[in-house]
Amino acid sequence: FAAFDSLVLAANVAGDATIQARELMVTDEAYVGGDLRYSAEMASGPVEGVGTSVVVAPWNADAPDTPNPAAALLWWLLRTIMLIIGLALLAWLLLRFFPKTLDEPTAAIAKAPVEATLWGVVLVALAVPLAVGLALLASIFWNWFPGGVAVFAFAFGAFGLIWIVSPLITGFWLGRWAADRMRVDWSQLTVLLLGMLAVVLTGRILALVPCVGAVAYRLVYLFSLALAVGGWALARRNSHSAEAGSNQLTVE
Repeated sequence: FAAFDSLVLAANVAGDATIQARELMVTDEAYVGGDLRYSAEMASGPVEGVGTSVVVAPWNADAPDTPNPAAALLWWLLRTIMLIIGLALLAWLLLRFFPKTLDEPTAAIAKAPVEATLWGVVLVALAVPLAVGLALLASIFWNWFPGGVAVFAFAFGAFGLIWIVSPLITGFWLGRWAADRMRVDWSQLTVLLLGMLAVVLTGRILALVPCVGAVAYRLVYLFSLALAVGGWALARRNSHSAEAGSNQLTVE
């Protein structure tokens, strides 16, 4: 398929071809091995004999739609603002009612960032196999419905929740790191919001880069997710180790 304002067809096409152009000119050297379907306001040259069969579609002056850079930029800005507002509200709620949800994994990341990253990469890679394995195990005891479906949905729901919260955990760690380096005494909410902004804006700005922007945007969020998952895993391990040590002291 090709859509242009003006097109000169002078090449050989092995298969079918669909062309949409305001002005179409076909040369004597042009050949389409399959069917040619075209829509043009003005067509010149040996169009009828260029393909096995030629189908003329009605010309639509409004097509193809050309992307509007201003509208795309406005939509990007709106999506970025809505994402920041949503994460800011979630950050306030978690700090107000569930502070350990952010504080424990953030502290674990600060203590061992490399280990947290490695753990996170492994756990993220195993997320789908683990969810499928748990669903199959649940199906053995409670059949595929409701057992397998419920466990699979719960596993992916938990993974999705961590995905949403991950910019807050990573941002909290970044904000604390920056505050320590600058030797400033910011509030917990300020530290969290500034770090979250750094993560979100980095990903969103990279998304504007042509060709590789979408990939770079997803890589930023995947790294944030891996770091958050690794921090959560280390926090759970540290918590269990502390409980085991406390129980041992109590027994002695």
